Amino acid sequence: MSLRAARELRFGDTDDGGFGFRLREEFRENRGAKLTNAEGKTGARQIWGQPSAWTHYEAVIDGRPYGAAILSHPSNLRHPAGWHAGNYGLNSANPFAASSFAEEKGGRRGEYLLPDKATLQLRYRVILHPGTCDIASRYRQWT
Repeated sequence: MSLRAARELRFGDTDDGGFGFRLREEFRENRGAKLTNAEGKTGARQIWGQPSAWTHYEAVIDGRPYGAAILSHPSNLRHPAGWHAGNYGLNSANPFAASSFAEEKGGRRGEYLLPDKATLQLRYRVILHPGTCDIASRYRQWT
């Protein structure tokens, strides 16, 4: 019996991963910030773990409105990805958390094995803006 070195990269099933950011304190829901997704759902409780093409945070800072959105490209693995979106300004697209998002911690449905010499390209766009912004329109233009 011979031993071989592992020749793959394993992405485990966990909600703590993907592509994301955490925003400043003004983007907390309990401070008046608003989180929406492409399906029109609002608030972290409605959006956490749900598949969507994009999510968008809005908040008022020093009396002026600002926003931050993440758009997930349709060519991405398991598009639309589920979102680890927290009411404290956390926003992350994660195609590797199917079991975790289904509240089956320790499952493997979201696991992904990338074979040796293979590539995985994930495309995201971040939009940071003052004032208002039509994220749905920007998503259509991008894709």
